[in-house]
Amino acid sequence: MKILMAHDGSEHADKALDRAVEIAEKYNASLSVIMVATGFLPLTEGVTPEIQAAMAESILKNAKLVLSRSMERVSSKGVVAESIIEQGRPQDVILATAESIKADMIVIGSRGLHGVARFFLGSVSRTVADHAKCDVLIVK
Repeated sequence: MKILMAHDGSEHADKALDRAVEIAEKYNASLSVIMVATGFLPLTEGVTPEIQAAMAESILKNAKLVLSRSMERVSSKGVVAESIIEQGRPQDVILATAESIKADMIVIGSRGLHGVARFFLGSVSRTVADHAKCDVLIVK
């Protein structure tokens, strides 16, 4: 069994990560944890390519930090997992990764983004559940 756990740095994602670890332990499943580096970047006139690049680098750096903390949480429970970091629209990247690794299950938190960003991006967990070709566990 292969499990893909999608983490976004939220408390709901931490709960989902704990559940994914429990399932991986119980069923001797392989676990991959994915972090999609993304951010809500407002379109602003006068933002130079250098500033845009710096903002993108900052988002990627933060994503790497969140993923590193998640992997420490996994290893502290005695589970070995693969870490994956990608950039793009989270739901698209999660779905594509699940297919490419032939995941049997995706584990994701019920909420992540809030406020304006959530309004524009929609619910990642809902989209993943609606379009995944494997089972999806949404953890509250």
